[in-house]
Amino acid sequence: MAEFVRSLAFEGPWVTLDFLLAPATVLASRMPLQALQAEDREVLRLVRAREGDGFG
Repeated sequence: MAEFVRSLAFEGPWVTLDFLLAPATVLASRMPLQALQAEDREVLRLVRAREGDGFG
């Protein structure tokens, strides 16, 4: 969770909310919020892909 919070800290509240609530293909069309609630490690890969070159 700490890595997730750090990675989106600079984005602002609306971008973070959009990220959390938008279904993601890599998460089997679940929202990142649902994956975080289920403690799914795959959401960290999605966050890393947003930050970098897309390869997570």
